[in-house]
Amino acid sequence: MKKKFTAAFLLLAAILTSGTVLQASGRPDYPHAVTQKDTSEHMFDEIDADSDENEEDEDMSLSLSLSYPVIELSYGIQDLNLPNFSGNFSPVRMAEITFGFGSTRVSKHDTTILRHSHNYFFLSNISSGRYGAGSASVSQLNTDMWRYGFSDKSGLGYALSTESTVLLYNGGSWMWSQLNVDGEELAAIDTTAITMKDRHEINTFEGSIRFGTSAQAGIKVKVASFLAVDAGFERTLVFPRHLFWKWLGSEVVEGIGNSLISGFIRRVEATSPHAAPVIGFLLRSGFSYGFYQLRQSKMNWPFRSAAPLHYDSFKIGASLIF
Repeated sequence: MKKKFTAAFLLLAAILTSGTVLQASGRPDYPHAVTQKDTSEHMFDEIDADSDENEEDEDMSLSLSLSYPVIELSYGIQDLNLPNFSGNFSPVRMAEITFGFGSTRVSKHDTTILRHSHNYFFLSNISSGRYGAGSASVSQLNTDMWRYGFSDKSGLGYALSTESTVLLYNGGSWMWSQLNVDGEELAAIDTTAITMKDRHEINTFEGSIRFGTSAQAGIKVKVASFLAVDAGFERTLVFPRHLFWKWLGSEVVEGIGNSLISGFIRRVEATSPHAAPVIGFLLRSGFSYGFYQLRQSKMNWPFRSAAPLHYDSFKIGASLIF
């Protein structure tokens, strides 16, 4: 009986080993990519919600254990706006550095489709007098803003080769910003250009650290195993005050919308993998843009709240991947 058991165990081990070798030989090897478990044992191709949730939990554990460090440098062009401010801000430019971790996984539906994420800490300076912003006119207000916070971005993309990829991403940030305005310059500006109400609006933000959020979308192209370049758009809101419960309610509403979109994208990925990166990018970008448009007049939409300071950014950057 013992010999029979030993023989059966050896036979089973040989079958499992051969199956693993065959699976590995049929899948390309991408740097920084984690291949997911084969699902050939499933009898049906239909994926239910429970299996999706389990798969996401498994993917997260894999990505956390096999993440890689990333340092990114970015340059941006901003357009500052304050709804209740009748004056004009001078042109501003941005320099930013980020430190974080990224992860890339091969989709189980197609080995040329990649799932990726990037979580990081960032530090930015947005200034009228630096980074080639140009000179301001007499009636324009010069500003200097420092901001820092945490951000995440994720999405789907395409593997062009073992080292080259094209990744489409969407993401968001929580940040703290401090806006600085030269008091002598503000006092020198003609009162016909900036009213007392305008001065009150500026004083609400000037010199104080304010909480804010942002949404972003873009494309990242990996040109080598250690280097990637990207271009994106970001919309940022800086709150005049932080109303926690209204902010939380607004975040919940946004989260429900993003969850519905995520479920739809998973279905598209299962049935039409090559369309999923573009469809997911367009849906998430459109939803975020629309939601942040509504927040321009009410910072905690749909709840009654004040208008925030907001600015749009067009950013280009380069990432070093370790």
